[in-house]
Amino acid sequence: MLRLVAPLLFLILCPHIAAGQEPLDPDSISGVVNVDSSEQNSTREIAISANPEIMEREAETALTREDYATAVSLFSAACVLQGQANCDRAYQVLDEQDGLVLPPHMPVILAQNACSSGVDSGCLRLDALLTDADTACADLDADACAQAGMIRLLGHEREPDPRRGAEDYGKACDLGNWDACLDYAHIASAGTILSLDPDQVQQAFERSCRETHPHNCTISGLHYASHSATLEKLSLAESFLEKGCGYGDDFACSELERWRK
Repeated sequence: MLRLVAPLLFLILCPHIAAGQEPLDPDSISGVVNVDSSEQNSTREIAISANPEIMEREAETALTREDYATAVSLFSAACVLQGQANCDRAYQVLDEQDGLVLPPHMPVILAQNACSSGVDSGCLRLDALLTDADTACADLDADACAQAGMIRLLGHEREPDPRRGAEDYGKACDLGNWDACLDYAHIASAGTILSLDPDQVQQAFERSCRETHPHNCTISGLHYASHSATLEKLSLAESFLEKGCGYGDDFACSELERWRK
């Protein structure tokens, strides 16, 4: 089984949740992706070009060596730049490879980018993904609630609904999805979709910060560090970073050390 260890293309393709964020320029889709083939215990670097034809060729080459995770990432990036055919190829790989381990929202990102690029099949898949997520969320599936929230926050022509999307993230948080708590806290702190008081926002950040999710503690600390208009917020920032460090996040430890010099 193959897994994408450093899915840079996933991050590039994923629009930011913050309202009004400008989409990335397609020319910025370049760089290097580190891919780990867990069956072979080896890591390779794959150069990424902004040229969709090169991406497509690299994707097809990845398929010949059964590196399906890389193929999906490359087809997905090419989908943004050159529509229908590459979108469909990415979907085909996803449909055929049941054992493929990818970032959990990769199908949503692919469908949203395809839909926003004018590919009807992407919009249809996004509708189906949202219907399935809503059904599972109603059955108290925390991950499904988060997925429904993501689709509504990213939006597409048929159903942009950021407020309900934020509420979906809140429900996912209540059901124990700690990453959803972090997303909900960021959405609430921005104040453009939800209006929560500072104590409620802080509570959401605190719920996200767990021993199993030390990175959430670090991100929460950095949030308060960047909004440190008061000593209280600076203290909160330090507290979150201390937790992240204590839970084993090396970056949190380095940030604490830098602060205390």
